[in-house]
Amino acid sequence: MAGGMEEIMLRILMHGQGNMFGRTVLAEYQEVTDQELALTTVYTILGRLENKGFVGTEWVEPAEGSGERRKQRFFIKGEGEAALRELEQQQQRLQAAFPLPLIGLAQDKGVL
Repeated sequence: MAGGMEEIMLRILMHGQGNMFGRTVLAEYQEVTDQELALTTVYTILGRLENKGFVGTEWVEPAEGSGERRKQRFFIKGEGEAALRELEQQQQRLQAAFPLPLIGLAQDKGVL
């Protein structure tokens, strides 16, 4: 699994407990990262995660006569949870093997 946006969206879905629409994922993403993102980008990434088998979707029909459109609900699948857990383990191994120094090396070398 690629990191970055995919990981963040999987984490959002994991904590959303299966009740996440695209706009909700977008709002959570922007709140967590403090970055603007287009809704189309969210749907593109969620579609990619669905193709990988990490995310599932279901369509929610509006109440009759409400005039609303049906909405696509996203949820994390077992494969997505497993991928997140594997990524977490990789990050822990990386941190154990190469812990970050308290003072950055770039600062020590006068780069910053």
